Amino acid sequence: MVLLNSVAACIKSQDYHSAISGYFLAGAYAYFDTLRVPNKPSHEVVELIKKDSIWTLSALEQQNFEQKLAEYLGSEQKQTACDWVASVGEPDYTPLYMLQHQPNTSVQADMTTELSSEIKDTLFKATLTDYLGCPLP
Repeated sequence: MVLLNSVAACIKSQDYHSAISGYFLAGAYAYFDTLRVPNKPSHEVVELIKKDSIWTLSALEQQNFEQKLAEYLGSEQKQTACDWVASVGEPDYTPLYMLQHQPNTSVQADMTTELSSEIKDTLFKATLTDYLGCPLP
């Protein structure tokens, strides 16, 4: 979720292409993490991270970014972003930022690191289609 801090920096410098790419990937990874961390209260940490990163921007900066993002997602460029996220692939980290926000984290950490490649692939495809709205190749 460090990506969201980079997104905020890109928005501040009006580098909207990088901001959109980072936001797209950060959103995909956060969604993927919610699929592999079953404790719903742990998912709330994503909103806290947004609060400390992109929500610290001025209202005008947020509005400008939201406008650029809407234009991007409504264009043919969205497919480029979908292809890019698919090529980057699923995250290869343990989502400690979520696991630290739930009881009995050691058990959950072991469980999430033991997902098979097949399950991770299925979850990432669901992230691409259900969350990002990307067509599968």
